[in-house]
Amino acid sequence: MDNDHEGRHGAGLADQLWTSVVLEDRPCLMKASFSSRGYSLLLSDMEHFWSEEMNAEDVGKRLGELNRRLGAPVERVCEHLREAVGSLPRPGAAAAADREDGAAATAVAAAAAFSWTRREPAEPEQKAGGTVAVVALQSRMSGVPLRWEFRLSPAEHPAVWDELVAPALGMLRVLSRESAELRACIRRKDVEIADYRDSGARVSRKHLETKPFDDGAFTTEFYLKNLASCVDLSAEVVFDGDLRRLYGEVASARRTARKRKPSTTPGSTAPAGGRRRVPRSWG
Repeated sequence: MDNDHEGRHGAGLADQLWTSVVLEDRPCLMKASFSSRGYSLLLSDMEHFWSEEMNAEDVGKRLGELNRRLGAPVERVCEHLREAVGSLPRPGAAAAADREDGAAATAVAAAAAFSWTRREPAEPEQKAGGTVAVVALQSRMSGVPLRWEFRLSPAEHPAVWDELVAPALGMLRVLSRESAELRACIRRKDVEIADYRDSGARVSRKHLETKPFDDGAFTTEFYLKNLASCVDLSAEVVFDGDLRRLYGEVASARRTARKRKPSTTPGSTAPAGGRRRVPRSWG
């Protein structure tokens, strides 16, 4: 399943991070890869997943369909689409981070207007099942009006598995091991502090004194305080901050591990593992 998906979507999409965006006041997750040869895009409102892949020929045909009087190289159109998609507003904390980074609206961002609709698939699209999402863009490229439509069909299971589910499961394992090691470190610190106390040492200020760590009590209290907010899987918070960076590390490690697996072809050897490429943001 992994290899089949990678063959269709290529390494470009796998190299990207999920980004929280807002489409008509609704937070969504988007992952996109643009090149001079076309683009791949995944979109989710956390209830549905849609995707679209376009090669250079596809982009040229749609450009002519939607902009009959506009002639432009496919490479320039794809670059413009990348800039326009990168200008989509971010929800909540992500938008604040953009402002803190001093991200200024570009000319493309100022002129780009997105809208999206969901509809039942037409007959050629029905084999995939589910609804179709159309994200429409009205913008200006070099001062000339440009209209575009991302016509996304329901994403196939291998794409959702490779780009979201499998990395998320890997993230769970990483966070679980990290938690176990941190708890073990705290227990060792308790032993160290107890040794100091037995030697007559005392803290200089009373408020710095701590009780020995109770693993079970901590877990119970943590669940009571945080479980309700942690199960909020809205697109606004699911991949923010440190989790977004962790996703990149896990996704990169998965690709490296797959490259090191022996080929199923008799007599072949696995490629040597190189330096991991961490997924990056396209925004």
